[in-house]
Amino acid sequence: MSTDHSEPLINSLDELILHLREAFSTNDVNIEHVEDLMSKSDPRDWNRLANYAKCPYTKNLVDEGNGKYDLVLVCWSEGEGYTGSPIHDHSGSHCFMKILQGILSEVRFAWPESKDNKVYYMSDKQGLHQMENASKTEQAASLHLYIPPIRSCHTFDGKTSHKTKCEVTFWSKYGKRE
Repeated sequence: MSTDHSEPLINSLDELILHLREAFSTNDVNIEHVEDLMSKSDPRDWNRLANYAKCPYTKNLVDEGNGKYDLVLVCWSEGEGYTGSPIHDHSGSHCFMKILQGILSEVRFAWPESKDNKVYYMSDKQGLHQMENASKTEQAASLHLYIPPIRSCHTFDGKTSHKTKCEVTFWSKYGKRE
């Protein structure tokens, strides 16, 4: 995994997308390099694509990566009654997640404390998880890189373990409401 934790070198979403597209331009993708790109990114312009709503979170598609990945900005609402994501899998997609703002908690697993500019990894081999905004007073945002693109997932009822297949939908694509 990445050992260089110097200052971020990628300062915009457009620049991150260019680097990701280059990394995924062949079928021989270096996942450590992809993690490094996410770690070195500090896309300060993410707010231009942020969409918050009166729901736990919105998923905003930033880039489809020529069919090889989805780069998604997830905007987490604050306040009572916004419980976060349902318990879910990633249906075979791997996910790198970078917290851009706020504090998120991962309900199922004991990940290290979430901090701005830190990259986390999740896959179905690690099991199911549930994410939520840890703050009831401030919004949060995270950038997710799904490899391959995530088109469906399964949600699970925490009381009955009932599994439901769900199609992944986006609140917005490229900054425009669907």
